[in-house]
Amino acid sequence: MNLLPQLPISAVYMAGTVLLILVLGFALFSGRKALRKSKRQFNQTSETIENLCEGFYRATLDGNLFYANSAFAQLIGFKSGESFLAESDFSSRGNYVEPGRREQFRKLLATEGKVTNFVSQIFRHNSTQKIWISENAWIVRDPATGKPIHYEGSVREISQQIERIAFELRLEKLANNLPGGLFQLLRHADGSFSVPYASTGFCNLLGLEDINGIGDPSGYLHRIHKEDLPDYLRHIRQSALTLEQWSSEFRFIRKKGDTRWLMVTATPEKISNGQIIWHGHVNDVTARKATEKKVKQLAYYDELTGLPNRGAITKRLEKEILVNARKDHHAALLFVDLDNFKTLNDTYGHEMGDRLLRKVAARLQKSCRATDAVGRFGGDEFVVLITDLGKDHDEAIANTRSAASNILSEFSRGFDLGELQHVTSPSIGAVLFGSDRPQASEIIKSADIAMYEAKKNGRNRYVLFDPANLQDVSEQYAIQGQLRSAIENNELFFDFQPQVDADGTITGCEALVRWNHPQRGQLLPNEFVPMAEMCGQITAINKWVVDTAVTTLQRWAKSKVMRDLSLSVNIPSHELRSPEFMANVMEMLREHEIDGTRLTLELTEQGITRNTPEIIRHMNQLKELGIRLSLDDFGTGYSSLSQLNNFPFDQVKIDGVFVSDLENRESSRTLIEAILSMAQALNLDTVAEHVGNEYQTTFLTERGCRKFQGYHFHEPMGELALHEVVKGRTEEEKRQNAIGS
Repeated sequence: MNLLPQLPISAVYMAGTVLLILVLGFALFSGRKALRKSKRQFNQTSETIENLCEGFYRATLDGNLFYANSAFAQLIGFKSGESFLAESDFSSRGNYVEPGRREQFRKLLATEGKVTNFVSQIFRHNSTQKIWISENAWIVRDPATGKPIHYEGSVREISQQIERIAFELRLEKLANNLPGGLFQLLRHADGSFSVPYASTGFCNLLGLEDINGIGDPSGYLHRIHKEDLPDYLRHIRQSALTLEQWSSEFRFIRKKGDTRWLMVTATPEKISNGQIIWHGHVNDVTARKATEKKVKQLAYYDELTGLPNRGAITKRLEKEILVNARKDHHAALLFVDLDNFKTLNDTYGHEMGDRLLRKVAARLQKSCRATDAVGRFGGDEFVVLITDLGKDHDEAIANTRSAASNILSEFSRGFDLGELQHVTSPSIGAVLFGSDRPQASEIIKSADIAMYEAKKNGRNRYVLFDPANLQDVSEQYAIQGQLRSAIENNELFFDFQPQVDADGTITGCEALVRWNHPQRGQLLPNEFVPMAEMCGQITAINKWVVDTAVTTLQRWAKSKVMRDLSLSVNIPSHELRSPEFMANVMEMLREHEIDGTRLTLELTEQGITRNTPEIIRHMNQLKELGIRLSLDDFGTGYSSLSQLNNFPFDQVKIDGVFVSDLENRESSRTLIEAILSMAQALNLDTVAEHVGNEYQTTFLTERGCRKFQGYHFHEPMGELALHEVVKGRTEEEKRQNAIGS
């Protein structure tokens, strides 16, 4: 039974219409609400894109841009996206520097559907400026059909990164062409180390394939020679504490087992969190070390016997003087001279004489303790340094006498020289010295005096030095007293020995100090300078030398003949530590207004490396005045090549001992070649002294020596004679030039 009332059809139709209107109204309301929400989201997204720091764009599939945010426009060179899009030609043709780059981009996008990190160089708008960019792009498809609609992408500038990479590549190429290698060593806050950078040269030098093979650098400490490791570690620790340059030379054992001498120099830099990074360079100095060793062997050891020479024994003696002072002990020096050695040489020849000298060297070494030192001063002169003779003076004298007697006994057995059994005897001078720190030169001189006393008393004996009984010593003391008045009485004067170039032209002179002694006549420097050093008069003499050199140059400057000459004077290296000496030099140059470049100070090699910072500072002060600096008698001591490079020398003067011995000894020729090669490498001028013949001149010239001094050219002479020689040489040159023209 139907309980609902039967409605008319019109009423039903009306109700359906009302319901439809309600449904449509609700749908329209919901759609508008969703549309407003969608618009808000779109506006928010657009605002986000517009304010991105990275450039963003949208483009048609054929590449015409129809949207660009501000960052993109400003990157290209426009003020805004609207101004960029307004210039349709620019937005459609693109701005790649490389032709065809735009087409490469489009092909890649079409093939892959996206482009990732597309690096290009582009022009900025209305500018020749080029910038590097990295571009990412992707195709946007219709969600319903999946068909491509357009593409969009992002762009960022990477010019700084590209420049940094290019710089690193250039640096790596430069590093690979440098001798040695570059590196960075980083010490972390926990004390561990790492190597952020190492050039190919660095890896090759250490025998590594690449930087990845280094790992923890501490793992390579065992490859540093055990004798060098303590200094290596001490230097790097000191550098970390003081932030001063780290410099070390050490032997490194590579994986192949070969050992190389390496020199590392690095500058520390303190960075964040307590870390320190060293920027450094390492170089292979194996060849230099071998050269230094050879030069040292030649300079410090006698070629014939292998014994230490005068320079080496003198250094050992200086050390022993300090030991005695510290321990309050005694030591002794024995000066041993062979009796009648010249007779053997003249009768049987130098080969037999050399054979005896080698036998004597071996016999002396056998007769001494391992702690003693035996050396050869030259010719038939030997020395024996006896150390650690204790505190008791009488006991030390007894032991010195015993050592001298033992040597006499050893000589009594004679020497087997092959076809000759030769018996010779020595004359021995002995001197005992204690803790009063005498000068080494004084000890040697005293032993020498005692030796001559032994010869005078019949030879084959020893004499213990006793100043009270030796006439020569009394004469020395008399001369020392007279030295004090020599300067006041104008008894000192200069002789001048010219220096010439390869053409024989006189370019300058060395001033040689002489003493016109009232009773003994003219004395040479070796006859009074050692005594001046002993009695404290050497400082006054050195001042006289500088003062007289300056006034001489002032006088020459007024002479047409002499004004172009330079003047060299000898000054002991220790004077450079004296503020008074430095002040006097400066005052003399200022007062007399001379050209400092005309004055050369010749400094002795021995002692130049002591108090190095102060000496270098004073040397540089002299250089600022124009004064030239020459290293005198090079080769008689031993200057490390790496040390010599630290001193501002202009010139190296080759010692005449080696020049005079050129014809006779291969060691002298080798040493001179090494000195000249080193001087050329350091761009130093060279002067050879005591040149005595044409063979020596030719040998030196062919090996690059630039100036010469010696009797082969000119002997020392007074100033008037020098004036005439220079004048005559100048006139001769003018005549030759006139003939040539």
